[in-house]
Amino acid sequence: MIDEQELELIDEGVLDFVSENNSITIHTSPERFQNVLQCVHRFGLKPSYSELDWVAKNPIAFSDKELKKINEIVDLLEEDDDTQKIWTNAT
Repeated sequence: MIDEQELELIDEGVLDFVSENNSITIHTSPERFQNVLQCVHRFGLKPSYSELDWVAKNPIAFSDKELKKINEIVDLLEEDDDTQKIWTNAT
């Protein structure tokens, strides 16, 4: 993405760009999601994933032992057919 496109996306409501592993994650508010997505499509870009998702504002750091227990609970919840999504602010 070039700077002009980034500026236009910011004008449409992008709050943050996170670049990692040859991809860019765009953060925006739920109210601006469709505007940002339409802008991305106008640039001829095809997102591999576009969805509203919860992002922790205040991540909490746990010890490796505590984090292992948290991940075990998350894994158990994800195995339940009635569970749709799980979010955590544990890091």
